[in-house]
Amino acid sequence: MKKKLLWILILGLIIISCKQRKTEMKEKIIKTNGIELCTESFGNKKNPAILLVAGATVSMLYWDTEFCQQLSEKGFFVIRYDNRDVGKSTNYGPGSTPYDIVDLTNDAISILDGYKIDKAHFVGIS
Repeated sequence: MKKKLLWILILGLIIISCKQRKTEMKEKIIKTNGIELCTESFGNKKNPAILLVAGATVSMLYWDTEFCQQLSEKGFFVIRYDNRDVGKSTNYGPGSTPYDIVDLTNDAISILDGYKIDKAHFVGIS
C-alpha cells in the first residue's frame, strides 16, 4: 500500500512539473487621434517592453499567442495590436484609407504612450 501511494505521489509531481505555465493576456483599447486601437499585452509591465508590429492590414493574431507567452516568460512585457482597419481596431470600410505610413507610425507610439512605456524593442513584419 505504501509503495502504491509513493508511485501516485511521484506521478502527481511529474504531472504538476510538466504543466506549462501560461502568462496572462490582457486586452486594452488605446484611444488616440479619434480612433481606437485594440491591443493585447503579456507579462509584467515592469519588464523591458517589446512592441510587435505587423504590416498594414495584418491582425495582431499573426503574432501567435504561444510566441508572445514565451517572450514574456523570458522576462519581457509583450504588446501586440490590431492595425487600423483590422480586427477590433477602428475600421474605415472598403475603399477608404484616410491614413498613411506616418499615421501608422504614430499609432505605434500612441500604444506605447497608452501603456506609459518610454522605451521598447520593436519587432516587425511586413
